[in-house]
Amino acid sequence: MTGVYEVNDQLSDMISRGGPDVVAAEMPEEWLDTFAIAGEPDECAEKITALLGAGATSVVLAPVPTDNNRELIELTASSVLPLL
Repeated sequence: MTGVYEVNDQLSDMISRGGPDVVAAEMPEEWLDTFAIAGEPDECAEKITALLGAGATSVVLAPVPTDNNRELIELTASSVLPLL
């Protein structure tokens, strides 16, 4: 999925040098905007709407960090999904 954004070489280099820890420490900040739905509920809804407007037929949300999945799922259901 990252090939279309032309970041495969950079991502592969980070992974080879230390896996997820290096990716988290060194990834460019704009990757968060490109690869993640994050922010306040209205910002998240806006990003999801943009993906759907660009032709996505579905958007899969995977809460991270996983230690508070229930809280994140409840927040998404109550504060993000109604905005879509």
